[in-house]
Amino acid sequence: MVALVTDQLTKLIAANYLEINLNNGIAFGWLSKFSGDNISVFLIFLAVAMAYLLRKEWRQNQAVSGLFWAGAISNLLDRVLLGGVIDWISLPYLEIKNNLADFYLSVSLMLLFIKELRSQYGH
Repeated sequence: MVALVTDQLTKLIAANYLEINLNNGIAFGWLSKFSGDNISVFLIFLAVAMAYLLRKEWRQNQAVSGLFWAGAISNLLDRVLLGGVIDWISLPYLEIKNNLADFYLSVSLMLLFIKELRSQYGH
């Protein structure tokens, strides 16, 4: 809950004081040519599929799960309420912007991946 609120607050502050992008696509603006409703339905379907497929991992890694779902729900809130996701963090050397929720999603999936690699290779 703290992560979700933090992301929403930073987006609100950024929208008032910084240059933002309203990303109506998904990561890196992909799929931005599709309607927001179609993308929202796709992302909800993807989230439900991930919840089902990774249910064991989510139960075993509740902090990682919380980080992932905070990012997913926060960005979905933006999409539903604003028609796109507020991106405000400029990435060095790249011409894209992200937000905290994007980092939550990326970090949580990387942590799950690393844990899976460790369990596969006995470390």
